[in-house]
Amino acid sequence: MINQSEYEKICKLIKNGNLINLQKYINEEYEKGNKKYLFEARNALIDLKRYPKSFITYLDDLKPNENPLVETIFGQENKSNKIIISDCVSGGFILNSDEIIDGSLEQKNHMLKKHGILLSLRPSVEEYRACKRIDYMLEKVDKRKLRLIDDEEIAKEVVRVYGKGYANPHQFERTRYNSLKLLGEEAKLYISSPKSVPLIYGESNKGKGFVLGLRKDEKN
Repeated sequence: MINQSEYEKICKLIKNGNLINLQKYINEEYEKGNKKYLFEARNALIDLKRYPKSFITYLDDLKPNENPLVETIFGQENKSNKIIISDCVSGGFILNSDEIIDGSLEQKNHMLKKHGILLSLRPSVEEYRACKRIDYMLEKVDKRKLRLIDDEEIAKEVVRVYGKGYANPHQFERTRYNSLKLLGEEAKLYISSPKSVPLIYGESNKGKGFVLGLRKDEKN
C-alpha cells in the first residue's frame, strides 16, 4: 500500500500531465519495493532452511525417483518457474516465480545446477508427499471459515495472533510465522477460529501458503 507522500506525488504528476516522470517514478518505486521484498523473503528462506527437513523444489518436479537423464533425452523436462518451499512439518508455500533463488551459499546444500539456474534436488518420497499435501491443502482452503488477522503480539520465541472478533489468539513459532514474508508485504493473512487447528493462510501476487501453529498446552 502506498503511503501519503507517495499518493500526493502521484496525484501531482497526474494533475500536471507529466506522464513520463510519472512512469519513471512508478518504476523506481516498484524496483525499490521489489528489492525490499527479495531481501526480506530471502532472509526468511534462510531461517526456514535451518530446519532439518526443509526443502525447495519446482512445482512440476513432483515425481519421486525419476531419472533426469531420461527426461532430458526425451524432452520431458518441465520448466515451470513455480516453486514449493516447506519445512516438511509446519506448512508450506507455492510461489509463482523462483525470483528468491539467488545461488547463495545458504541455499547450496538444498540445490543443484540445472537449466542455468539453481533449483532443488529431486524430492524424496517424503518430500513428494509433503508437496502433494501442500498443493491439496491450498486448493481446499475456504477463506469463509477464516478471519483476516487483526492483531499480533511477538514475544521472544512465540507469536500470538488474533483474528478479527477472536478473543483468544493462536500461537505460532516465531521463525515459521516469519516465513509468511515469502508472500511479501501486500499479502492478505487469514487465521483459523480459536476452536480449530491453529493455521494461518496467506495469499498475494507472489503466491500462497499456510503455517500451522502450536498446541495450546505447549510451553513457551
